[in-house]
Amino acid sequence: MNVPDALQLLIICHAQGAETGDYPRGKDYAETIRNAFIRPETNELVRELSLVDEQGTGAAVRRFYVDGTDAKNLLPPEATELEKALHTLVVLLVTSELMKDDAVIARLEEIALAVKNSGKRHAFLVLGTSEEVLSALRGKPQANALKELQGWSVEKLGEYALRPAYAAMLALNKAHQLLEYDPAPPRGVIGAGKARFFISHAKLDGLPLAHSLSRTIGGRFQRSP
Repeated sequence: MNVPDALQLLIICHAQGAETGDYPRGKDYAETIRNAFIRPETNELVRELSLVDEQGTGAAVRRFYVDGTDAKNLLPPEATELEKALHTLVVLLVTSELMKDDAVIARLEEIALAVKNSGKRHAFLVLGTSEEVLSALRGKPQANALKELQGWSVEKLGEYALRPAYAAMLALNKAHQLLEYDPAPPRGVIGAGKARFFISHAKLDGLPLAHSLSRTIGGRFQRSP
């Protein structure tokens, strides 16, 4: 019997518009989050948050560029894919294109319901390209489980150039929480460990960035109850 991976990451982004427009695009978020988990050659803001060692986190990472209107029916993975690892983190980038795709929303609702019923073994991280799309998601009548999830608008993640890196840090932080969670009965227990990292700002102009990041961590990366 094969032992399941401790952690897998499923990154979901709508295919339409993922590679067009100004930086950061949907693909930029997906790539930065992926790189933060699998290799050290990534943005310096997330490099020190490795879950395992400098060679990466050891997590199985898959990206899905979905489009329910495509003839190939490119839908998100089945909810059963969550069980391929002890813990699964689903990272969803909500865009206006995704909100128009009812077939994709229906599959995402199935995944969100499976996460909800997993006893905190799995988790969902929702990143919206704006507060408007997150509000639209919460207003979808067929998205009952999805609307219960807390969403982060990337508009609140600082300067444009830094937003993918901040999104990757959110994903790494959420992954830490999952790996600290003991799903053994009668109930899981959140571990006492926390991610620790050091940011070098030897240059004088790096000090404002370090202070800004410190405030971001203090205000946003609080442990979920």
